[in-house]
Amino acid sequence: MAPVSFTISNEELFLLGKVLGLKDIPGFEPDIFEGLSQYELGLVLGSAERSLRAREYIHGSEEGAVEIDPVVVALIGSCGIPDVSFLATCTVPGQDTEM
Repeated sequence: MAPVSFTISNEELFLLGKVLGLKDIPGFEPDIFEGLSQYELGLVLGSAERSLRAREYIHGSEEGAVEIDPVVVALIGSCGIPDVSFLATCTVPGQDTEM
């Protein structure tokens, strides 16, 4: 199987997470939208949706629901709902712990 790669913006990741029902994606901070009005947030997310549709990562179903490409679901979903998570720490005597 060939490697899978794609690039999405923070806004697109946020929108995909919402559609997938993800509560959190480690390392992603949704505070990038802090300070935006509801109107501005709607514009940003609308633009993200149009971009995802143009690249055929999402599309509408006959029932009116949003359908996401299965590969995108697998990659984004595995970040937000992993089967297993590991946390690595490095502790050096006399120094703060790093993650």
